[in-house]
Amino acid sequence: MREGDVLESLQIRSGDRVCMVGCFVPLLSCLQSRQISVATVDQIPKPGSLPAQEVEQELPRSQVAIITATSLINGTLDHLLELSLCCREVALLGPSTPLLPEAFFGTPATCLAGIRVQEPEGVLQSIAEGQGFRVFKRYVRKVNIPMARP
Repeated sequence: MREGDVLESLQIRSGDRVCMVGCFVPLLSCLQSRQISVATVDQIPKPGSLPAQEVEQELPRSQVAIITATSLINGTLDHLLELSLCCREVALLGPSTPLLPEAFFGTPATCLAGIRVQEPEGVLQSIAEGQGFRVFKRYVRKVNIPMARP
């Protein structure tokens, strides 16, 4: 397990195409500053993002997939992983990522990028106040679990 940003755990090469399912603005900005081609697909339209149905074309032609862990909650993860079979790197990302590599054995997932809570009281208070990750991130640390593909 490694601490830090998910981009430190992924091998993204010059010329790679990245498909980001769900818009992670800080990652998007970082990738664009490195002049990496990024297609962002999101169910909630955002400026510059593609409609959700575009994932059918974007994931299979990408070398790197960064998939929101919300896809596990909304029931779309299995299909997204199927579409990612040709990707060299497949990261499941977000605070709700299960940090359990055994659950993803046999899938194309190469990295589980989530959080470890350091101060539970701070996180609980933030959630009770209706705050999101941007507020409670000071109470957690980002962790990445690299995984070998089968």
